[in-house]
Amino acid sequence: MNDVNASGLKTVGTEPYYGTFQGEKYILKYKDGTEKPVEEMQVKSTITSPAENESLKCCADYHISGNAWSGRTDIAKVEVSVDSGNSWHEAKLIGPSEQYSWQQWNYKWTPNTPGEHILLSRATNSDGEQQPLESVWNELGYAVNGSKPIKIVVSS
Repeated sequence: MNDVNASGLKTVGTEPYYGTFQGEKYILKYKDGTEKPVEEMQVKSTITSPAENESLKCCADYHISGNAWSGRTDIAKVEVSVDSGNSWHEAKLIGPSEQYSWQQWNYKWTPNTPGEHILLSRATNSDGEQQPLESVWNELGYAVNGSKPIKIVVSS
């Protein structure tokens, strides 16, 4: 079907396209044998600062910062853990939140305990979907959105 609509644009077809990638490759294939098409971007966040193995001084103020993403939906909040996920603190969202764009975030932290700390971030979108701590394995590696731990060392 190749009709011209009222706006002058040509309609190429009325049925969804099922090519090799849409029908065979963009599929979540799980260990248990189940399959599901990739339909939406999964909510995710990442820490961009501090870097892995960075050394921080005890009792000084630092900013843990990063980006979050959720495809069609806005990011509602980002939380940060400085203790391997035992407790969570809400980060400040920076700038506008728009569909299909990264949302910057920032969390002010004053480390009071020397030693190793594992930092994590997790995002929640406006639909209430929360980033998991671990990604669900699938054969082709799609939808990898688990929290990535960042180890830092606090010196006295």
